[in-house]
Amino acid sequence: MGFSRYNLTRGHAACALASATLLLGACSTTSTQPARHEAIGEASSRLGRDAATFAPTDAPRAWVPGTPLTMEAAIADSLSQDPSLRAALARLDAATASVDQASRLPNPMLDLIGGVPLMDMGVTPYGVMLAQQLSFLWTLERREAIATANLRAATVEAAAAFVGGGLDARAQYITAWTDTEVARLTAGALASAVRIEAAMQVQVDSGLRPASDLVDPIAARARLEAQAAATRAQAMQSQLALLRRVGAPEAALPTLSVPVDLTPLHDARTPDAEALARDAGTLDENLTILAAKARVTSAAAQLGLDEASRWDGVALSVGRERDMEGDSAWMFGLSIELPILDDGSPAIARAAAELDAARLDAEAARQDVISRLRSSAARLVATQAGLAAAEAISEASSRSAEADARDAREGLTPPVTALQAAIRRDQDLTALAGARAARALATIYIERARLGARPTTALANTQPGALSGARASSSTQSMEIMP
Repeated sequence: MGFSRYNLTRGHAACALASATLLLGACSTTSTQPARHEAIGEASSRLGRDAATFAPTDAPRAWVPGTPLTMEAAIADSLSQDPSLRAALARLDAATASVDQASRLPNPMLDLIGGVPLMDMGVTPYGVMLAQQLSFLWTLERREAIATANLRAATVEAAAAFVGGGLDARAQYITAWTDTEVARLTAGALASAVRIEAAMQVQVDSGLRPASDLVDPIAARARLEAQAAATRAQAMQSQLALLRRVGAPEAALPTLSVPVDLTPLHDARTPDAEALARDAGTLDENLTILAAKARVTSAAAQLGLDEASRWDGVALSVGRERDMEGDSAWMFGLSIELPILDDGSPAIARAAAELDAARLDAEAARQDVISRLRSSAARLVATQAGLAAAEAISEASSRSAEADARDAREGLTPPVTALQAAIRRDQDLTALAGARAARALATIYIERARLGARPTTALANTQPGALSGARASSSTQSMEIMP
């Protein structure tokens, strides 16, 4: 360690220290472009939507309460108002700030030392030292690599949140519309059952039929009453869930602006999930897999940082000293923290284990995506078969109901027969609505798996809740009432 003597004024020393501090501050400032536009752009390209739709905003909503709620408005408001999506962007902003922080150099430390003259000492000794840690020379690149990888993971995860939000809003809308349609059809079947019971009561009161013939109509009407109450409650729950998703839970139950035909609710194309599961290019662009790969990169950089941080306590210092004789000198120093008691091996072992875990998580993510794609393929095949059967049955029952209604108007068949046919038609239309919704949700399930977007709510296995009990019992369908 050497030293030189210079006769400098205190003002010169202060200027030198200030200049050094400003230089270090300038070197430590880097600009990081915000990543929001990247996440929003990635999400909009995957869902085929205008990027402006994805920007959370306090601007007027796409849907005005009191007017019919369209699917497009529901998706737009869900993407722009959902707090969980805003939270994803907040986490992305935090990752962006971490990149800025990782690029900054450690702050220099200024030591000011002064003495108090004793006895006959005629001068005041003082010292000024500016120390700078040097570990940034071999850790800066790794710290930046960690932050950049984490930023990439946060960007992809934010895009996945937007994609998942859009798909979930679509699924919730389909569920709410289907439950509402099921409630309407069940109410129609109930009205027909009430009329059948009333007609049978008239015949019993007139002595044309025994009182025992009322048993089946009364039981059918009672079952439909219970189903109607259940379907109304389910429709209300689905609509409330939809309102909560679009950020308007306080609004009145909306009118869903969708025609009776469910065709517009799902894409006409049928994705081949089995082919997607074998397509390496598709898997490499999967958001879940991309995020897992970024975590592997971050873990690898963290291992390198922990290895380099063994010599984290190396600092260079420079300053001015004045002794008791009034002489001044520039002082230079080098301090090294020796890794003897703590050699950093536990931190390195932990980082190595976390890297192994990240690699295993990435492989597990890939396997999970493939499994989800293949299971969704089987699910879609099943729903397509169910839809084909429901369409054939519904078409036949609708034609039968039309024929019976025409014959009843012409006096060729009793009115009760037409009412029975109307009940069967409504029940088959209910089954058709459920089959169409199931196919639409299966398609969404494939899209979610293909894009790597996990549901932001419990919609992963969404099925319209009223469908399982929507149809009336077989006794209602087979009930024969003759005049």
